[in-house]
Amino acid sequence: MTVTLPLPFENSRELARGNPLLQLPCVALELVGLELEARLYQGWRRRVEDVARTLEWPVPGFATLAEAPASLLCFTAPPDQLRTAREANEWALCASVIDRDPCHWGALRESFEIDEPRALERLRVLGAAEARALLPA
Repeated sequence: MTVTLPLPFENSRELARGNPLLQLPCVALELVGLELEARLYQGWRRRVEDVARTLEWPVPGFATLAEAPASLLCFTAPPDQLRTAREANEWALCASVIDRDPCHWGALRESFEIDEPRALERLRVLGAAEARALLPA
């Protein structure tokens, strides 16, 4: 019997300038079935910072909102890179969840490229394509 776990997040989205969390363009996702504890937060944040360095983004601002029924994880990103940032947010959470509990969450490897160097390269390519798509013709 194969059991498929749900993703550990929902409502992954881009937030425009002036949002109530960070006031700048950012991305956010809601945790599902997880408690936002220190180890998970630190792993997620480190990975987001690695993405920002790799893609040469400004240092991101961070916000969390831990309210029932779900917690939010948010970070600022360049306005022309929000799709890439949303993907980075999802990857950073999933990689952190697997790092924290590989036996329970290991099946996420089927949905996400978890290996950090390969994931960062994939995000670099995605970010470059997103930036090119937004350039005026």
